[in-house]
Amino acid sequence: MCQKLNYAEMSLQELNERSVEKEEQLMNLQMKLETQEQDIENCKKVIEKFYKIRQDACRGSEDEEIRLPNLLDNASCNDKCAYLYDDPIESWSFNVQGESSSANYVADLLQEVDMLRGSVDDLQKKLQKVRN
Repeated sequence: MCQKLNYAEMSLQELNERSVEKEEQLMNLQMKLETQEQDIENCKKVIEKFYKIRQDACRGSEDEEIRLPNLLDNASCNDKCAYLYDDPIESWSFNVQGESSSANYVADLLQEVDMLRGSVDDLQKKLQKVRN
């Protein structure tokens, strides 16, 4: 009888340990699920933003290839992804209303840096003259 009781206690302890392990696994899976759900929501927000940018950029476009279909606001995220994915690569230029491209922006900044360096040099020369 004592042997059966010991066996039952060992089995119960083993089941308890397994239960604790399963609970930990479940908690880890729940945390991963929450993280993935948040990632999916963030991706959906990005897709919505890109889709809106493309719709705004394509308004009034004469080129049928780059025009996005007029979808209702309730179009699925997958439909919007498909339209964005199938866009020709040329249509992914966001120089709307004559804005500078990033390359032009960098070039302008470099030009401004050179101009500021020249101003600093001039001011340093004037400072040296004043000190003498």
